Amino acid sequence: MKYRITRIEMKDEDKVVIYMKISERGFAAPKVEEVFKDPFKLMELSKQIGNAYLSSIVDDAYVTLDYSTYCELELKVGDVVELEIKPYGET
Repeated sequence: MKYRITRIEMKDEDKVVIYMKISERGFAAPKVEEVFKDPFKLMELSKQIGNAYLSSIVDDAYVTLDYSTYCELELKVGDVVELEIKPYGET
């Protein structure tokens, strides 16, 4: 998945924590006329808007790196990175 770096913090003198958000996200809103005809569609739209707002203010993931690795990668806020997530123990 592709993530956009939102924040970088020093955890301690040897570790850096990088906070990220999913870079490609969104939803398609139905037409306004359709929403007001059906109260369930209005509730669903308000739920989608609430979820979109919440996801816009909360980080989706974070990674802890050694400071030397962080320096080698030259990462900065706003960069888009691609991460592959595997279950622990797989190579």
